[in-house]
Amino acid sequence: MIGLVVLIVVGIWCVIGWYLCRYLVTKRMWAWPLRSAVILVFWIVWLIGPIADEIVGRRVFDAACAKLPETKFYGPVHIGAGAFFDEGGARRWSNEREFSKIRIETHEWARIFEWRSEKTAVAEFPVPITRTDTTIYHVTSNTPSVSISSLLSTGGWIRRTAGWGYVAAWTCRSDGSWPPDEDRIIF
Repeated sequence: MIGLVVLIVVGIWCVIGWYLCRYLVTKRMWAWPLRSAVILVFWIVWLIGPIADEIVGRRVFDAACAKLPETKFYGPVHIGAGAFFDEGGARRWSNEREFSKIRIETHEWARIFEWRSEKTAVAEFPVPITRTDTTIYHVTSNTPSVSISSLLSTGGWIRRTAGWGYVAAWTCRSDGSWPPDEDRIIF
């Protein structure tokens, strides 16, 4: 259904362009070589102009993605005895599934780590690009655990107007590996 709407809109846009080209160019210019060149330029601008911000914006976005710092793991944090370790320092889980079960059922993970994010506008033209720098801190010691950066863009004006890029048309995040949650804590 959306494809049909897009085809109808593009068709209407081309019909409007045809009438404008006919009125502005064809009826006013008689010299064939000049008229052909102007018609060619008109149609290039008429068809590519509305999406030019999307084309140029994608290149700007990709260049900004290449400049993001890598994901940084600062090392495991000491959490002591509790839901994840007993008083002797032995793990209370033996595999990833058990770890996830402890994490979900006890809500201890949310009490151990705090997410702090800072958003900044990287560009507003040709497309809006927002950078988010997030660092996860150990709540008790206030030491960083992991840092990551990401970019988000809602795309060009057509995408934003139509609602296609409502949340994000393009996203990227820092290169590098995110450590498994089990490796982020020690007794």
